[in-house]
Amino acid sequence: MSALNAEAEAAERNRRASFRINDRVGLRLRLLGESEYRAQRGRARTRHGRQQQLNSIVAAGESQRGALRKLRDTDPALAGYLQGLEERLEALVRLLGEDDESAPDAPTHDVNLSGNGIRFRHPEALARGAHVELALRLFPSRTCLNLLGTVVRASALDRARGNAGRCVLAVDFPDIHPDDRELLIRHVHNLQLEHARRGLLRG
Repeated sequence: MSALNAEAEAAERNRRASFRINDRVGLRLRLLGESEYRAQRGRARTRHGRQQQLNSIVAAGESQRGALRKLRDTDPALAGYLQGLEERLEALVRLLGEDDESAPDAPTHDVNLSGNGIRFRHPEALARGAHVELALRLFPSRTCLNLLGTVVRASALDRARGNAGRCVLAVDFPDIHPDDRELLIRHVHNLQLEHARRGLLRG
């Protein structure tokens, strides 16, 4: 691959990762000290645990949905068979992921989400540069992500509106595993398509 092609691919990945959308997710935050963050960061770069492997299966299935839609026009019987296999595989992935209790099992937070980071309300302000571990569950897939993040902004909410002691945190994911980033990007893209279908996106 030429340097020009590699640069173009990197730019496209960054463009896709920057798409943002509002969502409702299960979220749990844990503040990390500097030494714990460094240790977790080192492990995250080399570890590809069971949850990430399950997430990779979900991402691979989602990447094939376009091909499956095209196949329905040329070979509906085969498309139906493959769709059934895909649904059973997704059910198995959900079942295997049920014992991951790090993230809440039901939606808890309204967030603004992208492949690069997340923004949400939090009961207490955290300093810019603070390190956190986020356990994030996406719906309806129920996919669980355990992500390391860094607070890049903490904006206090207007106390006159009943928001005393609350702020909006913006957290970036500088060390996210590529498979997890791709899963987030696809999740955001699927939400955009669904919102567009329902007329919820405004130009």
